[in-house]
Amino acid sequence: MLNALYKSVVSTVGNVTGLGGLPSSMKFHITKKVVDGGGRSRFWEVYEGTSKADGSEVTALVLLKKTATYTEILMARNAMNRMRTLRHPCVLKVYDAVENDTGIYVVVERCSRLADFSWRQEDRKQPCVWGLYSIISALRFLVVDGKLVHGNVGPQSVFVTPKGEFRLGGFELARPISEADGNRLVSDIDSSGLTRFVPPRKLMSGNPSVVDLYGLALVAAYLLNGEVLYRGEGSFNPGEDPAASIPSKYRGGFRSLSLHEISRSRDVGMMVTRLANSSFLKENPQVTILHFLESQLRLATAVAQDEFFDSVLPNVLSSLPVTMQVTVLLHDLVQVVDDAPRLAAPALVNLTKIGTYLSPEEFKRDLLPTVLKLFGSSDRKLDVGWAVEFRA
Repeated sequence: MLNALYKSVVSTVGNVTGLGGLPSSMKFHITKKVVDGGGRSRFWEVYEGTSKADGSEVTALVLLKKTATYTEILMARNAMNRMRTLRHPCVLKVYDAVENDTGIYVVVERCSRLADFSWRQEDRKQPCVWGLYSIISALRFLVVDGKLVHGNVGPQSVFVTPKGEFRLGGFELARPISEADGNRLVSDIDSSGLTRFVPPRKLMSGNPSVVDLYGLALVAAYLLNGEVLYRGEGSFNPGEDPAASIPSKYRGGFRSLSLHEISRSRDVGMMVTRLANSSFLKENPQVTILHFLESQLRLATAVAQDEFFDSVLPNVLSSLPVTMQVTVLLHDLVQVVDDAPRLAAPALVNLTKIGTYLSPEEFKRDLLPTVLKLFGSSDRKLDVGWAVEFRA
């Protein structure tokens, strides 16, 4: 009895600490199992972990061959191989991947599934446009540059980092466009257990890559509906035509994702490119603000930088989703403080406004180190920034 108990304890500790979780060659520790399996599929075991080198947080996907079917092993291997070679800011980032006789192990950046993303109550009428733009950008890269069919696009393949960055994952069914067969693809989707959203077989009679447009319609219907984001995946029940579930005030910009239009599509890459370049996305403040901070700030003139922080951002800040403010925007502004001391003062004014939405624990974790750093600065502009903010 004691021997059995000992083996049980050793097994449990091994699974949690990595002694039996990840191959020793991988430079990461397993720390905790994600009970739900993260929604990635029915066969991945999902763990939180850390880097052995610097303690940075990661997520580990593990398939154990002794409990997996041959088909599941093939899908997991396919996902691993695809993710190893795909490099795009909006595709889930892989740090390491190993296959051995025991299993398949993929370590990615720390993330959670879309269904576990916490959408603030204040945003129940707000769309998540920055997230949708990221997924469309990733899909455009996949289809146009990679010449691939994803095959599993949908809420189940969308992941979010702790900083609020959206990533496309779930590459178990990905394949070259030239090798895609419509009937086979629908059968694979239906039997894979990856999703409850299986496209109509009649949709695939022409161009099989339209399956990704169907999946994109699902993602758009989910991310543009703040009520669904707040209440969770259980409230998401689109009909046969997912585009019809997009809120009516946004539906016009996504008419190309209706079942009727998808069935007529001959060039999926062109349709995704048009969506990525649409005015609804490119001119939306959620997208333009983040694009400037992440892609244009360092190249912009001092005049353009000052205009952004003194006028552009303050004028739209209150209209942005609180969820966006306290995740991706907050982290981008903290990065500005660290990388561009000249802009620390105007960034401070916007950071303190965002800080009013943080819980005490969030403030201590995400903002207090930056505030203390700035408070101890001898920069005169920061003194003025503090004074302006306190008067407000």
